[in-house]
Amino acid sequence: MNDSSQNGTAAGTETLATVAYRQIRQDIIMGALSPGQKLRMAEMCERYGMGLSPMREALSRLGKEGLVLQSDRRGFFVTDINREDLDELIRSRCLLYEVAVRESVKNGDSAWEDSVILSFHRLESVAQGKIGGNGHNGDYEVWHRKFHTALISACRSRSIIAYCEQLFDQSERYRIMSRSSKLSRDVNSEHRDIMTAALKRDVGLSTHLLLEHIKKTGELFLNSGRASTDDQ
Repeated sequence: MNDSSQNGTAAGTETLATVAYRQIRQDIIMGALSPGQKLRMAEMCERYGMGLSPMREALSRLGKEGLVLQSDRRGFFVTDINREDLDELIRSRCLLYEVAVRESVKNGDSAWEDSVILSFHRLESVAQGKIGGNGHNGDYEVWHRKFHTALISACRSRSIIAYCEQLFDQSERYRIMSRSSKLSRDVNSEHRDIMTAALKRDVGLSTHLLLEHIKKTGELFLNSGRASTDDQ
């Protein structure tokens, strides 16, 4: 594909880069692009119907989010998964979410309560929805993210919310790959208990339940058999 045909104005290039960014980001999170996979530029441009400029911009943006790694000599790769990175990710999420949910529960108004309730009920309603051929329920993934964002949306810090969302996306790769775990989990009850504690303005309990919820993903992943990438 001719790069010039994709460029046009600067605004047009930015729009194409954003489209590519969103599509690639989704494919990385859902596992369509595998951990450690080399992202060959020509193949990526063909796969997503993009020129070189928007593709490079999209991959650079994903690099800033930790989903893509760039090497001057080897090009772009999907960030690999391993035990050490998972432990750091969980620790970082717990530190940030502890602050975010505590402040949100303290400061949340009626609009915040409505957003938490609505996102939970939408999440609950799609939890048993149709699973696609790739094993994913697209609506569930959307509302799962919205529920977690709603919980911390009243923390009065856009930066903290943005960092939490970035870490959430990174952890989604581990959550999705942990589905083969033999450990039992009633995730809907976990979400309901978190919501109930938050709406009761029980800062201690809501924080504790959310952090345990985050840690559970790590336990499931390590039990799933996918953690063998540790040794690679």
